[in-house]
Amino acid sequence: MIRYLDEERMFLISTDNMAYVIKIEDSKLTNIYFGEKLVFDFDYIPEIKKNIFINWSWNYELSDRSENNYANTAFKVLYHDGVRDCELLYKNYEIFDNKLKIELFDEFYGMKIFLFYEVFEHDNIIKKYYEVNNISDQKINIEILKNSLYIPILEGNFNYLKGMWGHETNIVHEKINQGIKSIGSRTGNTGHLFNPYFSIDDGADEDNGNVWFGLLGWSGNWSIDVHKQDYEYINISAGYNEWDFNYILLPNESIKSPELIFGFTNEGFGESSRILHSFIRKHILRKIDRKILYNSWEATGFDVNESNQMKLAELASKIGIELFVVDDGWFGKRNDDKAGLGDWYINKEKFSRGLFPLIKKVKELGMDFGIWVEPEMVNPDSQLYRNHPDWILGYESRKKTEIRNQLVLNIIKKEVKDYIIDFMTDLLSNNDISFIKWDFNRPILESGFMNKINSKSIWIDYVESFYYILDILKRRFPYVIFESCAGGGGRIDIEILKYADQVWTSDNTNPYDRLIIQKGFSYAYPSNIMMAWVTDWAGKETYPLKYRFHSAMLGSLGIGSNLNNYSEEELNIFSNLIKDYKDIRNIVYEGDLYRVNMTDYKNLEIFEYLKENKEEGVAFIFQNPTEFDIFNVYKIKLKGLNESYVYEIENKLYSGKSLMKFGFYMQFDSDIDYLNMKKNNYMSKIIRFKLKKNI
Repeated sequence: MIRYLDEERMFLISTDNMAYVIKIEDSKLTNIYFGEKLVFDFDYIPEIKKNIFINWSWNYELSDRSENNYANTAFKVLYHDGVRDCELLYKNYEIFDNKLKIELFDEFYGMKIFLFYEVFEHDNIIKKYYEVNNISDQKINIEILKNSLYIPILEGNFNYLKGMWGHETNIVHEKINQGIKSIGSRTGNTGHLFNPYFSIDDGADEDNGNVWFGLLGWSGNWSIDVHKQDYEYINISAGYNEWDFNYILLPNESIKSPELIFGFTNEGFGESSRILHSFIRKHILRKIDRKILYNSWEATGFDVNESNQMKLAELASKIGIELFVVDDGWFGKRNDDKAGLGDWYINKEKFSRGLFPLIKKVKELGMDFGIWVEPEMVNPDSQLYRNHPDWILGYESRKKTEIRNQLVLNIIKKEVKDYIIDFMTDLLSNNDISFIKWDFNRPILESGFMNKINSKSIWIDYVESFYYILDILKRRFPYVIFESCAGGGGRIDIEILKYADQVWTSDNTNPYDRLIIQKGFSYAYPSNIMMAWVTDWAGKETYPLKYRFHSAMLGSLGIGSNLNNYSEEELNIFSNLIKDYKDIRNIVYEGDLYRVNMTDYKNLEIFEYLKENKEEGVAFIFQNPTEFDIFNVYKIKLKGLNESYVYEIENKLYSGKSLMKFGFYMQFDSDIDYLNMKKNNYMSKIIRFKLKKNI
């Protein structure tokens, strides 16, 4: 709900459990409240306590570069005459369809800013962004373009996702110290080092305590800054990374900030995650039929051909695969990563009859067909590069850096956009393809745009061009599922989910490492978009097959193992485990996630998925490396159940209250080598529980 309180000159934005309040003070917009929903309107009216020793401003709703504003700058411009100061004064507002539009105006320089808010009342989420309009006859240089938030606490913790290639989305809980802490990306994509998620708490844990949280929607350079200063509330600015940023706004042009999705809960980190998951599932993702896929990359690498793919397809079909995906190597003169990128014609040495016979075979086996592409990249050893060397991002006077033997196409150029759209349209129109894995295997380093004076704008223009291409393709081929991949988890954010249906979480498919990566991922994003594969990482024997499967079942399941290396008996195990997953995947995809922390058992990781009606759920329990211990019996407590319901677990009945307060006992099936007194430390188990309707 959004209301304007005329007498108090306040905008009250509220959801079922949260309130966000903006006040007009001396024609400036200030944020005066963000937190738990209170009882009466007058509860939000601040009691003024003027500190005579403080002469600065702090809580501007849009923290502009005013010289008395000590909060971190979220909006900064340079006007044509050299003036760097902003005077953004309130003009008017409009409320419509659970949306609020507020107009600010720097009248002297002809700059209008519209602040937009959208409230998702029952989802406990608010979305905000703003649009800058140049209505003058002079250019305006925009130097910082971010959103502002204020967390009404003086001390707290900053929680964020950090990592690198191969170990993305590791959760960090860090005390907020004096000064500014910044996370972000400057590689042209969302990045592996940090993810645009944040939360602030004042002593919360998984199930209790105040948590303010949010997601920034942008798939390019971004930053989130947390600013702590004595006597002031914690200030957050989130948006385009100001590193190498400058956007020239010509007369009658406009530019929009990234969207910020944010919320509050007093029920800990677990509830903040469930709020984000539910919001993304309901309001961002489209409804699709998610398939269990097989990807042939680990089996054949670049040596892909019609014969070996047909053989793998037969094996994949036998174990219950629903989508067969051919990865890199099917196009151009692509026998390794040194050549062929950009030449998107079918390699006739590998597929002499084209893709049609393979696709026909896959469809006859009852599976859909998918394929890998990397449209934004090119090898210097390619016909595309030889024909169009001017299509590359870079500086004319500088050598271009190759990473993975490839360069980045300048998709800002219309002719490059058209080339990608045309070849993808041809590929999807002439072949029965229902899945695209879209990769981006290197960062942007030379961010030059040939013959463009303000090449700094490429950091925005490139990403907007990428969105444009995907939007066109999704409209033309609405039945095609798109997966966002960027050398692993380098392009994961809430904005990409408007264009991609799922994401490749990490190139690291080690099942133990993946538990850590996927746990961090779950703080921000739902399990149904999280691709998780069973592979032979570190060999077949390092981790039990069941453990590998259970780790991958926490998300959207895929298989990457070389099926040629498995016996008939082992493939039967694949088949049975895939059947198990099919029985529970709707709970994993749509259920509420509870990260169960067992303080008594540090070696356990437990992930519980519970249907919204609380009638059915599944718990994944993992035992990870620990001291030698053969006969441990664990007492497991579940979460989120209806206390008065009666649930059945392995033919035994429990009340919901009993399962949450006391728990149930379980023991792993331990594989022990008694001769050497060794056992497998990596064990896992799935526990299903369901409402017992008739007792």
